Amino acid sequence: MQVYCEILVGSTDVDPYPDLTNFNKLVALLPEAKSGYNFRTRLSIEDSRIQQIVDFLRALGKEPKTSYVGELKPNQFQMLYWREYDRTDYEAAEFLQPEPEVSFFFSSSRLGNGVLQVGANALRKRFTLATADGGLVVTEKARQKMIEAKLVGLVFKPLAITGRNADLCHGTAWELATDVVLPPLAPCCRLVDVHGRPFTGNLDYGLALDGSPYSFAEKHYFRSAISKMPPFDLARTHEVFGYKKGWSPGLVVSRQFYGFCMKHKIPMKWVPVRIDTD
Repeated sequence: MQVYCEILVGSTDVDPYPDLTNFNKLVALLPEAKSGYNFRTRLSIEDSRIQQIVDFLRALGKEPKTSYVGELKPNQFQMLYWREYDRTDYEAAEFLQPEPEVSFFFSSSRLGNGVLQVGANALRKRFTLATADGGLVVTEKARQKMIEAKLVGLVFKPLAITGRNADLCHGTAWELATDVVLPPLAPCCRLVDVHGRPFTGNLDYGLALDGSPYSFAEKHYFRSAISKMPPFDLARTHEVFGYKKGWSPGLVVSRQFYGFCMKHKIPMKWVPVRIDTD
């Protein structure tokens, strides 16, 4: 795993440069970070120029904002760390969080009865496994292979398909879901509302997992809690994340599910799930 630091300045109305002189001084620290009147860089955490940039911006009265959650304040600049995993990280993990590279996010919605609705145009695209509104969509061919592989904990639900020639798409794809629910996340996981404030149980302000200073939070579970779970290859989190109509649990898969996706060359990004000793 490699870790990088990203610094972004000047991208919003609340984050303007004080003046052109200071902008040029900032760019002089790292000329390749200039993009118009924006400054954006991604450096290895071992690069000494990170501290030079931070010191310069702090001298101008700005402080780093190390979370995507919540709004950027006028006296802040965005500074995040990115984990870049490799295959050895994935193969060493007992469980992983799947992130399909194909997305039906803008072509899907959840009906009042809980059924996942997807547009026919999206289903006619070439895909095997795609993310949708709070769920996953899998082709009939892949569903059959998952059944043959005897993956545990998978539930295949019919889709509500809309759009032109929707009837031609029935039976060609399914929602990939699960009835297996994970225990609560370990206390080291910071639950916050959409404003970045500690979550108090009031869902009116949403629920998110804050991984700051990292851009994407890793999920942590206690070994004792996971050991009480029945065997599974797909499970959903106890917590339901999102805001108002965007509620959805997170999904966690086993190493066997990961191996299935690798074997069938399903385009996927992965985030290891951490199992901690109590």
